[in-house]
Amino acid sequence: MSTLLDVQGLTVTLPTNSGPMTVVDDVDYAVEQGQVFGVAGESGSGKTISVLALMRLLPAGSSTSGTARYGGQDLLKLRPRALREVRGAELAMVFQDPLTSLHPMLSIGKQLTEHVRSHEGASRSAASKRAVELLEEVRIPDPEHALRGFPHQFSGGILTSPRHPYTRALLDALPHPEAAGGTELVAIPGSPPTPRARPAGCAFHPRCPYASEQSRVEVPPLVAVSETRLLACHVDPFRPK
Repeated sequence: MSTLLDVQGLTVTLPTNSGPMTVVDDVDYAVEQGQVFGVAGESGSGKTISVLALMRLLPAGSSTSGTARYGGQDLLKLRPRALREVRGAELAMVFQDPLTSLHPMLSIGKQLTEHVRSHEGASRSAASKRAVELLEEVRIPDPEHALRGFPHQFSGGILTSPRHPYTRALLDALPHPEAAGGTELVAIPGSPPTPRARPAGCAFHPRCPYASEQSRVEVPPLVAVSETRLLACHVDPFRPK
């Protein structure tokens, strides 16, 4: 596989009433052709901001550093005209909450075909056909019927096979429909640290039942634990036996 998107050292600083605040810090990842790549985390952990940075949709006064190479170009340094040619035509962002990213009173078909007609110059019928193809590509059941649906009828998903304690904690916190009635939900103890009050060492260590003394004082390096997986954890409690 070839690398489509290569992000290195992505750091995002946002303006606040008390001065600039770093909310995404030195993020690296690569997305290969044909790969489904996911980023999981609690609210406020920087998932959306990191993607908004790639799309150059951050609020005024924000700053970014690092690189995000796509098609031989650094998305973080493209001029506005070159960015418009890529954004929407080759790269797009589907926001997590469809009620805030799509017009609630317009059908999915109306909004998808508007995009296709604008970027591809297609006719109304060709745009509708393309919209069905797009829904099929992302495995939406009964795409023709889905085009007549509205944003509130759509939802999202989650990853599996955790190796990091934080990832495991996120999955454990999900409600399980097969659980017996009255079963209490599992919560991650404590609250995520604010960008201005991040703990030393591993940022998750105050809330992690597997944290070691090393976890409390040293930031864990990102290391390869298999041909397809990287891990930043001193303890690695879920490594294969």
